[in-house]
Amino acid sequence: YDIDDVQTRTKIIQQSNDCDVFINNAYRHTAQYDLLEKIISQWQDQNKIVINVNSKSIFAPIVPESMQQYVEDKRGQYDLIQSLKFRARPYLMDLILGLVETDMSEMFIAKKMQPSDVAELLADILERKNQVYVQQLILDVPFQDWKNIQQSS
Repeated sequence: YDIDDVQTRTKIIQQSNDCDVFINNAYRHTAQYDLLEKIISQWQDQNKIVINVNSKSIFAPIVPESMQQYVEDKRGQYDLIQSLKFRARPYLMDLILGLVETDMSEMFIAKKMQPSDVAELLADILERKNQVYVQQLILDVPFQDWKNIQQSS
């Protein structure tokens, strides 16, 4: 789907009615936030789960100019979820990730998590959804010092 398109986002939300879990992972300027806001509204008071995939870069004190819009958008998602921390339904999880081996992270020279490891951990958490409510989870590469991460030229 092209989530930049408003009609496509509306279609995604409509098609999600029969789902129990919505993973909001695709990033596009303002579109990911819009999807997050709409699915939360659509699923209000329902026993469903919304997982928003966020970035650890939201905590960085200094952000490269090339990433400023991305980080600002991700901080907006973070703030929205923080404002809803005491709401029980839908179940909201902010999954905050360090570097993951994806096309988007190709520009960084550093160790990266494997998407399969993140997915397996997420599946384990979802299996325990009736025992533990994980509202926020920060995952990163073990012993990754972000001061040493470099951008490729």
